[in-house]
Amino acid sequence: MEKKGQFYLVTIIIIISIFMGFITIVNSGKRVQTFDLKYLSDELNIEKRYILDYVSYNSLSDIETGDIFLNFSKNYINKIGVEKDSLFIFGKQGSIKLFGNKIEETLISVYNGTEYLEITESGIIEKDYTFIDEFKIKIEENEYIFKLEKGQNFYYLVHHIINSERYIIYG
Repeated sequence: MEKKGQFYLVTIIIIISIFMGFITIVNSGKRVQTFDLKYLSDELNIEKRYILDYVSYNSLSDIETGDIFLNFSKNYINKIGVEKDSLFIFGKQGSIKLFGNKIEETLISVYNGTEYLEITESGIIEKDYTFIDEFKIKIEENEYIFKLEKGQNFYYLVHHIINSERYIIYG
């Protein structure tokens, strides 16, 4: 009689182990690696404050400041990844630079004062503008307006699509 009980006990343990294995496989199969834009937004806002403080306290020339902003933008584009639209807008009123990475599928256009002009290139883009009051940019049908202050300006906009859901951070 004891051997019959042991047989059932071992069988139940094996069945439970197999069942737990399936649960583990199903749970790990549903894991989706997502890019956490909330933390990126917080990080970019902090870094943006630091970089603006740095250029203002060190009395750098406009060329030196532009180089610092450009290097910062390049580093963040590499960190964010080339599968996302990453745009950085910086400079002084009248001399604004748009630098970033544009994926081919995304429709991005910049307002030139009378109409929106599409940016047709994909990959790394670098364009200069002479806007004074504000910089308007559209991604798909969504418009983003960045107010240009006196002195140095620095803004970012990151656009990413995950499973046909659109995520955008800017600041």
